[in-house]
Amino acid sequence: MKYYRYDSFGNVTHTNDVKYHDGGVFLYAGEYFDGDTGRLSYEGTYYLRARSYSPRTGRFSTVDPARQGTNWYSYCGNNPIMRVDPSGLKYQEANELASFLGGTASKSTIDGGRTKGYKITVGGSTYSSYTGSQAGWGFWQNGKYYIDDTTFINCYSLTVPKPNTPLYNATAKNIANVNTINNNFNNDISNFKNIYNNNISTYSLIAERTGVPAVLVAAIHYRESNANFNTYLHNGDPLGTPTVNVPKGKNFNNFVDAAVDALSMKDSFREMYKLTSDSTDIVAMCAYAEVYNGLGYYNNGRISPYVYSGTNIYTSGKYVSDGSFKANVVDSQPGIYILIK
Repeated sequence: MKYYRYDSFGNVTHTNDVKYHDGGVFLYAGEYFDGDTGRLSYEGTYYLRARSYSPRTGRFSTVDPARQGTNWYSYCGNNPIMRVDPSGLKYQEANELASFLGGTASKSTIDGGRTKGYKITVGGSTYSSYTGSQAGWGFWQNGKYYIDDTTFINCYSLTVPKPNTPLYNATAKNIANVNTINNNFNNDISNFKNIYNNNISTYSLIAERTGVPAVLVAAIHYRESNANFNTYLHNGDPLGTPTVNVPKGKNFNNFVDAAVDALSMKDSFREMYKLTSDSTDIVAMCAYAEVYNGLGYYNNGRISPYVYSGTNIYTSGKYVSDGSFKANVVDSQPGIYILIK
């Protein structure tokens, strides 16, 4: 199930569809989004028949043929919460549209009255516009807020059903058993937080392009190479030459591009664990991290130090190389869990 949230001008702010920017999908206000018109995801435009609209600038690409208002390029007269423009020709006030459709319009509030906008009721169905995290026009019916005719989010909680896989459930049990963090890792945790805060723009860019939360990207980076930006996120090998460790033969000069490639290799698992760039589900993030590192520990009934080193549930045992497990070796690095918790 894919979901989308927008700001009031139609920019996608939250989604689990990491490929929406490729275009060819119906998004904000049920309009066609063409992602091929710009170099970056936020440069795409909506096709509104009379002309194209850019949510990034809040402007149309050409002058308004109807010459409505004083600014012939602005979208909905710079008031998309109270107005709609389904044609790119002339915007309408919500009450005008309701009257035209044979329905009624009224101001609406949701979520304890904190978000406000208009709702139009026609033939038992309600179309709503909201400010805040659910800004933009969508379809509200039977307790669900529909972005289009198949995709909905719960307006009140914005919750997504949690995954139900063996690894996710096992990870949830492991985390429930964590009650102690080894103080020997305090310096590592502090160092990680500083690195993350100082480089959050880079990690956020990777998160936007992959759908993997920025803090998880940073934690994987710390595990793989102590957050060395001159290395591959895949395995810690140095950038600029082909990788020699698994996966072998990767060849990038840029950390961001290499990181996107590394994380995209596990995209099916990101979708399985319902991760998005703004996810906060620590169980899903730890399950993804275990898959990212490899399932050797999980498949053999062992606690993964990659995820749990520094907690009371991990004591010893480590794969010192691919396929070579040493029961008496203790991982000296902090696990993903204590870095992102």
